[in-house]
Amino acid sequence: MLSLIENIEKLLTIGYQWFWPNTKKYFEDIDLIVTGILQKNNRIICCHQYFLMFLSASMIRYFLIYILPSSNQYRIVIFDSSKYLQITNGWNLVLSFLFLSLIYMYKHFFAENYCQLNSNVVDLILGKRNDFIFENKSPTIEWSNYLRKRIRKHIVRRNLEICMTGSFLFLIPLYIVKQVMINWSEFFDSDYPHFFGYIKLVTAITTSVTEIFDSIFAFHMVELLFTFILCFYWLISSEYDRINQKIQKKQPSNRLLALFIRENTKLFIFGNRIFRLYSTIFLAYLVGFIPIDLYLVSCLMKIYDNELKADMKQLVFILTWIASHVVGMFGVHYVCTQYSNCIHSNVFTHLLQITYDDL
Repeated sequence: MLSLIENIEKLLTIGYQWFWPNTKKYFEDIDLIVTGILQKNNRIICCHQYFLMFLSASMIRYFLIYILPSSNQYRIVIFDSSKYLQITNGWNLVLSFLFLSLIYMYKHFFAENYCQLNSNVVDLILGKRNDFIFENKSPTIEWSNYLRKRIRKHIVRRNLEICMTGSFLFLIPLYIVKQVMINWSEFFDSDYPHFFGYIKLVTAITTSVTEIFDSIFAFHMVELLFTFILCFYWLISSEYDRINQKIQKKQPSNRLLALFIRENTKLFIFGNRIFRLYSTIFLAYLVGFIPIDLYLVSCLMKIYDNELKADMKQLVFILTWIASHVVGMFGVHYVCTQYSNCIHSNVFTHLLQITYDDL
């Protein structure tokens, strides 16, 4: 009995740390996966493969729910989210496309070349090293504290999104009980033993919990992308500022120009590497999420024209989903535009004097 209590405590602690980690714990969990993949750890690689299989099963499940003809009672038993949200069956089709893109995103984000790139951020935040691209002989900035302070509020936002989604785990049983009471004859048909009714009930609960975790994994992937692209932006921006300050403090000369070209080129190549790798993931992000946003916008238009029945639960879900992804897409695009701003900084104005005065 004591060991059971201890195991439950450990499980609750792990759950709490995953749903609401601090900055250090969040990146320690990522470091465990990244390091395991780079070191060819079979246990980590197998867990990652099982996770991709889970996402694949979710994609297939949504697609089958969309194409297979089913009664309203059967959709309740398999917990069809479109039935719960009172929207059309097309919701399952766009969800299948979403999980197809999520599989691609997770598979590439934890590929070996991405892990090598992302380890730069993880190692700096965890304090494993304090050199980013250039050797930091006399550190002017402590990268670990710098990045932790800047990323902390984004980790809190991620935690809120995950916990808000996870809170549905407590609401689902209430919904299932309500549907069982309304559709008692569908679950517990008098022509069949009650055993089959309990199987239907367990199926409904299991499927509903699975869909909640599907949502959690979707938010988790988006936040992973946003977190790392922000960290890379802050790192590169700080390095460009450092180069700019170094140039501005010295008199223009051929040696200064050579120093700038060497460091700026090295930094530009690193930034180009980030864009080449992450561009494919962001393309998958757009392919997966834009159809959902368009579908939900069409639902809002139908609600406005009184073609679709709506309640507060439905409106809150639709508006929250659209707002989060519109902000996410514009936020990521804004961050990406800042890379160009860093590259075309005012350091060039100072260096142009070399062309006329010193060469």
